[in-house]
Amino acid sequence: MASLEKTTPESSSVAGPQNMNEKVFEDAADEALPDGVRRMEAITMIWSKWALVTAYAGAVLMLFWVALLQSTSNSLLPYVTSSFAAHSLVATATMVCFILAGVIQVPLAKVIDVWGRVEGFIAMIVVLEVRLVLTAACKNVKTYTAGMVLYEIGFSGIYYILTVFIADASQMKNRALMIGISYFPNMATTFAGPALAEAFYDNTTWRWAYGMFSTVLPVMCLPVILVLWRNQKKSKKLGIIEAPQSGRTVWQSFLHFSIEFDAIGVILFGVSLTIFLLPFTLASSAGKEWRSATVITMIMLGFVLLLLFVAYEKFFSPKAFIPFSLLKDRTVLGACLFNAAYSMGYFVWQTYYSSYLQVVHDQSIKHAGYIVNIYWNGLAVSGIFAGLLVHFTGEFKKLALAGVSLMTLGIGLLVHFRHPRTDVGYLVMCQLFVAIAGGMLNIAQYMALLVRSATKGHVTSPSVALLLSLSFLSQRIGAAISLCIAGSVWTHHFLGALKNRLPDALKAQAEMIYASIVVQLQQPRGTPIRDAIDLTYEDIQLKLTITGTAVMALAIASIMLWRNIKVTEVNEKKGLVV
Repeated sequence: MASLEKTTPESSSVAGPQNMNEKVFEDAADEALPDGVRRMEAITMIWSKWALVTAYAGAVLMLFWVALLQSTSNSLLPYVTSSFAAHSLVATATMVCFILAGVIQVPLAKVIDVWGRVEGFIAMIVVLEVRLVLTAACKNVKTYTAGMVLYEIGFSGIYYILTVFIADASQMKNRALMIGISYFPNMATTFAGPALAEAFYDNTTWRWAYGMFSTVLPVMCLPVILVLWRNQKKSKKLGIIEAPQSGRTVWQSFLHFSIEFDAIGVILFGVSLTIFLLPFTLASSAGKEWRSATVITMIMLGFVLLLLFVAYEKFFSPKAFIPFSLLKDRTVLGACLFNAAYSMGYFVWQTYYSSYLQVVHDQSIKHAGYIVNIYWNGLAVSGIFAGLLVHFTGEFKKLALAGVSLMTLGIGLLVHFRHPRTDVGYLVMCQLFVAIAGGMLNIAQYMALLVRSATKGHVTSPSVALLLSLSFLSQRIGAAISLCIAGSVWTHHFLGALKNRLPDALKAQAEMIYASIVVQLQQPRGTPIRDAIDLTYEDIQLKLTITGTAVMALAIASIMLWRNIKVTEVNEKKGLVV
């Protein structure tokens, strides 16, 4: 099992910080490593077991809070957009968020490598706090969408940095288990989030929910920040690391970091991907749909900008945004392709699943949230067991193949159980299959990347943060594509199918029904309008679940690219780690 150990390449255990030899201190001062990486290495060399345990406990506490926020926010999302008569924009808004949040991960990896883990973590806390305040006060869907973008950047950034911290503070053989344990807060938020959302919606407004989270967030992040900051200052006092002065002016620093973080590449990629995918979800509202000049222009412009991005990164960028050299490794490439396919297969049918459960199966906000969040609950349990399997066997490729098979089964069964007359218990069963598979697959894909980083030398080398950022980037791109598909199916088929099923006298109400889940739920069960709504949802669910099942074939092919490396044979980390 996992234990607290002080390790060096030559020995597996050292009594404590007082017994560190000179070589360890020299490694911390390795000028080849960026400042942020050297700071984290220094922290692991001088902190106590109590500090390590406190930091892990603080990380779990923070993960609990952001998971509760995510669970609550997801349950409220259909009602927030419906309050602006924009229920159909759920997929569109979320897609834009995923693109921008994914694009920011690689620059964020460079930020925490150059400036430090603590500094990057504080920056993401500020971004998330601004989002919560902005959302609580928003008056229209545009402001809410802007808040969603900040939320996804802040949420994914916090989760990413905490995952990097877990990698920094654990041995390779225990890393899968520690990542699995980090999913444990989902056990509580699975039930607390939807119940909290329903309580706020029924008794106050959804705005108070975001106001409450914005008030408590700064308190929840303090344990991690204080432990890391205190030990970082201690390492400076001991002379393990220095705080070098760059000598640059503010303008020179701006230009330096713009190049270092490849600002032009980041902007090009985010803008091009957004412009290219956005028309697929919005075409139905553009008058003549695909014949609209606006839609055609956006698709062509997005495609041209994507080509320009590739050319810039390949031939002109001083610091390429995409690390093409790493993608030549088949394990890294396979893990990134898998993450994209896995996210596509999951999110394509999950986007409107909460709405489907509430409308078709008469589930409340709370109970629909429980069913949707089974994924996160199962992720917590299966993630820990998957981590134990990797800890004892060292295998992760076989784990991934078993997980992707189970997920394909779970999504495939949803194709059969999509009907309004289906007992909800069968839907819960399918969610359990997907959830168990999710824990196995998340652990496996992280290890496929982290093992690759460890084989290159220092476990805390810049490639740790960089490879994890590729994982988050590929997940977000896959999710954005799936949301584009889901939004396209919704906007192009729902309204037309609903009109075809409504009696002639009621067709005029189709637009109003389409735009709001509240209006949909107000229609009495057994009436022609409600029957038409239910059958339309069934049609949409059929298309989306078939798509999700088909995409899993790409996930299986991607796993076959991975090398079957045993984590138990990888060099250990230095410092006091788990």
